[in-house]
Amino acid sequence: MKRVLLFSLALWLSVAPYTTVFARGNMFKVRYKGGTLASNIRDSNWNNQLTITPTEITLVTVDGKSLRFNPKEIESIDYSQKKTRHATTWIPLAIIVAPAFAWFTLDEKRKHFFGVRFKRGEVMEGFLIEVKNQDSKAFVHTLETVAKMTIKDPTVKEQKWYDMN
Repeated sequence: MKRVLLFSLALWLSVAPYTTVFARGNMFKVRYKGGTLASNIRDSNWNNQLTITPTEITLVTVDGKSLRFNPKEIESIDYSQKKTRHATTWIPLAIIVAPAFAWFTLDEKRKHFFGVRFKRGEVMEGFLIEVKNQDSKAFVHTLETVAKMTIKDPTVKEQKWYDMN
């Protein structure tokens, strides 16, 4: 009896952290950068919501416009990222105030962009969104699972099985 209790406790403790990660669902706050929806919202607004379910993907913008489509209609998913460093801000401060500010030039900001194209009948539609850095891996995994296609990262060079470098 004790072994069963200890085994079930160990199993529960090993699974519990993963259930809290997936508990938030498939809803992502995104920046809508453009596409099929004619929207008057600014690029900097993070209050747009993208919901991904196995039967439907829904993009709802702040101004109330929505776009719904079936994941089976997806033709392609494009991914890109933009890396920026704020050297123009920190280098003058490092020269004038203190050299310690030069360390801040090493800080790198990443922005993750996804373009989704889908076909309804004969019409090709799509949108471009930006996903937050902390949500990008969960977004990629969810979208790949639902759309049943892989998203390739153009920044990663494909490695051959015989390449040792």
